[in-house]
Amino acid sequence: AKLVLRLASWWKTTLKFELVSTDYRTVTDSSRTSFPATEQPGGEIVAGNYDAHVYSFNATLTPWRRFYLSGTFSYSDSRILSGVNNGASLVPYRGDIYSVLASATYVLNQATDLHASYSFSRGDYGQNNQENGLPLGIEYDRHGLVAGVRRHFKNNLTTNLQYGFFRYNEPTSGHLNDYTAHAVFATLTLAFR
Repeated sequence: AKLVLRLASWWKTTLKFELVSTDYRTVTDSSRTSFPATEQPGGEIVAGNYDAHVYSFNATLTPWRRFYLSGTFSYSDSRILSGVNNGASLVPYRGDIYSVLASATYVLNQATDLHASYSFSRGDYGQNNQENGLPLGIEYDRHGLVAGVRRHFKNNLTTNLQYGFFRYNEPTSGHLNDYTAHAVFATLTLAFR
């Protein structure tokens, strides 16, 4: 379900709800072994099931003719289970994800614009199942910041130069998967018409 509101010519908001459900199945063919001569039956089993509710809110603002702002917040509660779940030792994988995406673009002139975006995601799938089984699950925070400049040339040529900074924090792995990264992206696009 989606509701779009244009509160003014420079302000648009979107409310959205998604219900997601996916089933996973594993199918094997029957096989024959020569020694001893036996027939192994094949068949289909349910390998997993995923269900999620996703709620999101987006706002797009154009306060000035050359300046664009956009922001999205989303929340998802989900659960995934496999054929070995539903026992006391291995519980279904259940948790929440919070995400934020914000971007801004400023048009300097007809050929050049500046753009920046920030993304944040927090996942909370910690299972807290130490008493009955394995303390599986994941909890993490991820930040990303990208800024750049784009230039259009008259001969259908566009260049883009961006810098990105990323940080990931995962306490459930004992911080073994944590990282900080820097990136430089340079692209050249030629359009044939």
